[in-house]
Amino acid sequence: MRTIFVSSTFADMQKERDCLRDAVSARINTIARQYNDHLEFCDLRWGVNTEEMETESASKKVLEVCLDEIDRSSPPMIILLGERYGWIPDQCSVASVAAKKKLLLDDLRKSVTALEAEYGALNRRSNALVYLREIVAPRQEIPGFYQAEDEEHRVLLDALKARLKAIPNCTVKTYTVRFENGMPSSEDIDLFADMVTDDLQFVLQPHWEQFASMSEFERERERQWTFIREKSTMFSARYSDMDALMAEINGGSKTVVCKGASGSGKSTLSSRIAIRAKDEGWEVLPFIGGLTDESNDAMDILRNTIYYLEERLQLEHFSELTAQSLSVVNSDRVPPLTQWQNRLKKLAQEYEKTGGKLLVVVDAVDQLFPDEIRDSCGFIPPGLSKSITYFM
Repeated sequence: MRTIFVSSTFADMQKERDCLRDAVSARINTIARQYNDHLEFCDLRWGVNTEEMETESASKKVLEVCLDEIDRSSPPMIILLGERYGWIPDQCSVASVAAKKKLLLDDLRKSVTALEAEYGALNRRSNALVYLREIVAPRQEIPGFYQAEDEEHRVLLDALKARLKAIPNCTVKTYTVRFENGMPSSEDIDLFADMVTDDLQFVLQPHWEQFASMSEFERERERQWTFIREKSTMFSARYSDMDALMAEINGGSKTVVCKGASGSGKSTLSSRIAIRAKDEGWEVLPFIGGLTDESNDAMDILRNTIYYLEERLQLEHFSELTAQSLSVVNSDRVPPLTQWQNRLKKLAQEYEKTGGKLLVVVDAVDQLFPDEIRDSCGFIPPGLSKSITYFM
């Protein structure tokens, strides 16, 4: 599943946002479903509760939530621009949030919409689909909230549009809208839906085709990493715990265990450990218990680790059996546990010669099928090479 962030002013883009939520979502997911994918649109129209906060604090909270949601979302970002530039928070709030996100701004007079575009498209250079609306109607027939707030806002909006048009990672298109009874024409909004659906399919099709060409093990690894990336963005505290755990991992411990009550944040911490370890040069294989049909029992950990190392060492696969395929084969075709364990030990020895170090991050062990392999950690063979470390 991927989340697409939608940036726009609110009051004048209600029809377009409703169209994304309803028409585009249904159309694009009909296609995405063929590739085991699903798209959702991040829509912040209902805002953030700031009733009991001072003005500056409220502004910071709104901006932080918007930029945090961009971090959690997948490209391409969608940016909708009409004639309105939108609400401009106080410059102290903009400066504070920009500094926190390491966002360099040449001007602090930024609307929330402009700041989202700066962060999501201009600063991060992520793919963005930008749609510029042109209204085909006499100005006297256009409701005031569809028109520019004032001349200053108009100048700032023109500058934003020019910047977006100038960078290669943005696809900028214009669509026209007529008005019927003071509202955008349904026919034109439907044409807009067709355009966005086609553009999303064009951008995502290479990813979908790549996914379709993967083995079941590779697809499972991609699903696990998607979860890890999304979960890790929620990490905002417990840095001392993460430092202590990483010190154990880097210190040579072969099994590092993290314990905590349900709801204490272990999954978020594990996800952040996976990201940090990868940044520090580890090869990382994540495994979230119960996340998919291929991650329901402890043997899945063993099978996935073996498959990963065989790919890494460019060796023939010991078995193509996954959790789902096991249900349709005869039991006499399934190698016993000791053969899987011996295979992993041999691979680990060969892997050690490459100088590599693999961290297997196992989360939610309690969600695995309760059997002897899970309870005894049989997915970690005795005498395993020091090239593999387990974080659980």
